Amino acid sequence: MRRYDHILFDLDGTLADTPDFHCKVFIDYFTECGKVFDPDKITNGLQKTLSIRDVLRDAGVKDEEEEEEVFRYLRRFYGTGADDMIGRIRLADGARETLGALHKEGYGMALISNSMQELLERMVVVLGLQDYFFELEGAKEEQAEKLERFRALLERNEINPGRVLYVGDTNGDMKVAHTLGCDACFANTDIAWAQDKEAVIRTHKPEYVIGSIGELLEILA
Repeated sequence: MRRYDHILFDLDGTLADTPDFHCKVFIDYFTECGKVFDPDKITNGLQKTLSIRDVLRDAGVKDEEEEEEVFRYLRRFYGTGADDMIGRIRLADGARETLGALHKEGYGMALISNSMQELLERMVVVLGLQDYFFELEGAKEEQAEKLERFRALLERNEINPGRVLYVGDTNGDMKVAHTLGCDACFANTDIAWAQDKEAVIRTHKPEYVIGSIGELLEILA
């Protein structure tokens, strides 16, 4: 009997190399609007995997009206104008082949990401990954925190967390997995967003540490 029924994944920094994409979207918006902002705060906020609202506040967006203006722009851009940029995103080495193999083996797979829901849905299509996942759980304005979205996905699909492996690349990913009773796999790769990878491993003691996504197949064999 195999150990897991479901393999759930983070996207940014785990399956896809996305920091340049995210930074450019925010910087282009602020530049086009003529708004004063600190690009380093945007970059640092994304690297710390802050919520979108926190990134905006760090960048100088202080009131709800301006915040909603940014969200309207992002929803519109992600839905209609981001395909060319998304198409240039690099997938982690071996990601497509690994997802295909896991899907063929019958594992249930889903994405749980801090990227906005509209962007997550578009990225999966443009990158050609739509056939692998039974659900995409991105950030929403009314439910931004990954922990609660992860919990809701498990409950909605009646998934036993004890038979779930969550693959992520940050301190937050490992913490969320263990908080909910799932096993954690730390993707210690060249595209990971964690700023101190060794600290993540020491602090959270994930059940598995992989140097490439393809190593998942060895773990699950």
